[in-house]
Amino acid sequence: MVKKIIKISVFIFAVLSMTHALEPLAHGAHKASIGEVVVVRDSALKLSFVVRDAMNNDIEEAIKNSIPTSFTFTVKVNRKRGLWRDKNIGKWKFNHTVSYDSLKDEYEVYHEETGKRRIVKDFNQMVDLMVTGKVVSLTPMPRFKDGDKYILKIKAKLDTVKLPFHLDHILLFVKLWDFETPWYTYEFTS
Repeated sequence: MVKKIIKISVFIFAVLSMTHALEPLAHGAHKASIGEVVVVRDSALKLSFVVRDAMNNDIEEAIKNSIPTSFTFTVKVNRKRGLWRDKNIGKWKFNHTVSYDSLKDEYEVYHEETGKRRIVKDFNQMVDLMVTGKVVSLTPMPRFKDGDKYILKIKAKLDTVKLPFHLDHILLFVKLWDFETPWYTYEFTS
């Protein structure tokens, strides 16, 4: 009985040590960020942006090995309220997803915010489509009050798409390159 407890304790310690050792790879090694943000307010609230340093060799290899991959973009707009907690007046989420067809040697990129799919053969063009949001309409548009101050925040998260036939258990390494950018903050007055 004591030997069994010792074996279980050693196993748990080994697993925890391994998880702790891999943590910097999963969270600290990838330094992607949001940049080149442009916000336009006319009949709708429109946003353009780029995710910098979004790809690394592991992500590129996974995509080229036909593992579907998505960027999930989250956008929030808050009204600043001085001493009170800022009030959320809008939140949007949308994905950019890529699938690689090795037989045709082409990438299919789907932009959820527009419902459009693009098929490209060039890897760099696929990366540009995945990391760039061009004039994304955030609808419905929040109601802005003249003179009030607002904060628009955006972040990106990279996730692998769920794999079929329990491959996600076999390809556990894939989760090591998931990442999330810090929030990019843009302040404006209505």
